[in-house]
Amino acid sequence: MNQSVFLESVDFNYLNDALIDKIIDKYPFTFFNHDMALMDDLTMIGTDVIAKMQAYNEQVITGGIVGSSEELALESIEYKINLDNEFRGFLFNTKLKKESLKKIDNLLNQKLCLILLLPFNHDDELKAKAEELRNDISIDDTTFEGMERLNLMVLYDALAPLIDYFKQHNRLNIINTINKTHEEVFKEVCQVIDNT
Repeated sequence: MNQSVFLESVDFNYLNDALIDKIIDKYPFTFFNHDMALMDDLTMIGTDVIAKMQAYNEQVITGGIVGSSEELALESIEYKINLDNEFRGFLFNTKLKKESLKKIDNLLNQKLCLILLLPFNHDDELKAKAEELRNDISIDDTTFEGMERLNLMVLYDALAPLIDYFKQHNRLNIINTINKTHEEVFKEVCQVIDNT
């Protein structure tokens, strides 16, 4: 099995569909989007897992269930690993509970890393900026600056468990996006994937 990757960012200028498409074109990853939905995977068609996912999605659409089902996602991950001879790894762009993250990492034999696109050199700078903004009561949350502040705090809170987990296991990779082109960021992402 090849490497599997969580790809996250606080800068949506860099982490977009175009970057994800380029990565999937270069690497044979199975992609899970931010809703933990399995995307464009022909090997899953007709399986019990997909039937369960479709039934679940129908209940979500009709308002019977709110939220995503990490259990179904875990089942589809296990299916891919055990039954798909062509499986080469996953690309995740989602936030997970720590328990689910541990289960996925165990299923993948600890061959999972986090690539974090940041306008900083280190995750501690992100944490410090989020805390600074959290404590700055002078910013009006109804302004553009205030909305950016709220977005960064929410993103940091969602990413913190991922960052802590991968940092603890020495599999956190940070790519500083400041003054870089999309192509430069893509090349750095590829370097991390190729070298882990």
